[in-house]
Amino acid sequence: MASKAAITLLGWSAGMPIRYEVRSGLVVVTTDPTAGRRVPAKLNLVLPTKIRSRCRVRAGDQVILAALLEHKLLVVYPQRRLYDMVLAYHATLKAEPGSLP
Repeated sequence: MASKAAITLLGWSAGMPIRYEVRSGLVVVTTDPTAGRRVPAKLNLVLPTKIRSRCRVRAGDQVILAALLEHKLLVVYPQRRLYDMVLAYHATLKAEPGSLP
């Protein structure tokens, strides 16, 4: 996963301890002094196998990364979760007056 730009925006550096968590089908990466994983020297994060399987992300799948600067989080959006989110959003458009047919 190419994450150098997002990591740089967050101000994280090589060697910082990080934690991966799954929340609502998304992967959330945070810094945590007690975590065993570290930001690699090349600043390219690789999702651990356990985390990938919990989110149904296969090796090589494309994801979207979002650096939430105000919360110092990196969020990984798997394709399937994005699809679900877009469908839910489109459902709200249909419910609004003058919405799409």
